[in-house]
Amino acid sequence: MSGILRQTLAFLLPIIVSLQRHERGGPRAVLLCPTRELALQTTRVLRLVLDGRNKMLRSVVLSKDNIGSTDFDEVDILLSNPLRLKGLLAEKKVDLGKVRFLVLDEADKLFEMGFVDQIDAVVEACNHPQVQRCLFSATLPEVSPVVEGFVLCLTV
Repeated sequence: MSGILRQTLAFLLPIIVSLQRHERGGPRAVLLCPTRELALQTTRVLRLVLDGRNKMLRSVVLSKDNIGSTDFDEVDILLSNPLRLKGLLAEKKVDLGKVRFLVLDEADKLFEMGFVDQIDAVVEACNHPQVQRCLFSATLPEVSPVVEGFVLCLTV
C-alpha cells in the first residue's frame, strides 16, 4: 500500500465511519486539496472504500464545470480547492454550517501556494460546534504560525 493511499485512508475512514449514510442539508465533510488532480485521486480512493455503495455517501469534486449544477444540500463530502470554495462562500451558494470534518490534504502545498486567506474563510464558515480540523502533510517546516492558527482556532 503506497504512502499516499495510507494517508488518504487515514482521514477518509474515520469520516466514512462517522457519517455512515447520506443526509440532506449540506456538506458534513470538506476536504481541501491544493489541486483538482489530488481531489480526483482522493475521490477514487473514496469510491474504492465504498465499493459500489456510492449511495451510502455522496461526494463531489468542485470544479468550474459543476459549480452551477451541484445541489450542495445533497452533498455529504465536498472536495475542493480553497480558492474555488471561498468564491462559493462569498456568493452564499454553499453553507458549511453542518461540516463536522475539515481536512487540509497536503497542507504544506496549500500554504506554499498562498491559500492562507481562503483557508481562513473556509475555517470560519465551518462553524459547527463539534467540527474536527485535521491537516495532513509530509512536511511543515516553515508554516508553523499558520498551522498553529488553523489547529488552535476555536469555535465560540
